[in-house]
Amino acid sequence: MKLFGILFLGLVREGVAQQFQRKPNESAKAFIERIKPNGSDLNCEVLETPYWNNKMVVIAWYILDANSSIPNHEVVGYVYVPVAAEGKYQKVFIDSFQDDNVETKIASVFFANADQDAAREMLVITNCEHRLQYLYEGTEFTTSVYDDINFNTTPTKLKRLDKIGDQLSGGLNGYSDAQGKVKAKLTDAAAVRKELRKLGY
Repeated sequence: MKLFGILFLGLVREGVAQQFQRKPNESAKAFIERIKPNGSDLNCEVLETPYWNNKMVVIAWYILDANSSIPNHEVVGYVYVPVAAEGKYQKVFIDSFQDDNVETKIASVFFANADQDAAREMLVITNCEHRLQYLYEGTEFTTSVYDDINFNTTPTKLKRLDKIGDQLSGGLNGYSDAQGKVKAKLTDAAAVRKELRKLGY
């Protein structure tokens, strides 16, 4: 029975196309606050943007079980894609982040070309505060890259491009027992865009 419940939750999160009605003149933040998962809170500002290949989408990142005293809340992201003129949006799963005993923060969401086609990808910079006594301490920066989608056949889940994401991740900003003081190189959108140009994108 427990396994069935886990599978069902996975289907609800990633595999079932869910649509939501946005009220007339409702702001993006009010829309997201109204439909957010029970017990959740927003991790960062709601983003409504036309910059993902000229489609006006709404992007939200939620902290699940936000009232829990344990600081390793799961952070889940969705992009809401308009599918009809009357204000209906389809929810598309972006990704989830959860790290041991720390909270993942969404630092930046932006769009840039990161593969061989002309369409832009979605890039998400996250950070976590890490500390393991005598080994390392500081802020770790990670960049995740998600492939562009066909808005005519909207998927239920974005495809993560791990190879280029690994190349764009900033690393640790702080102290490492093996290296001493270390500084993360790619911590914001401007630095990542500059690195993409160096890589030929």
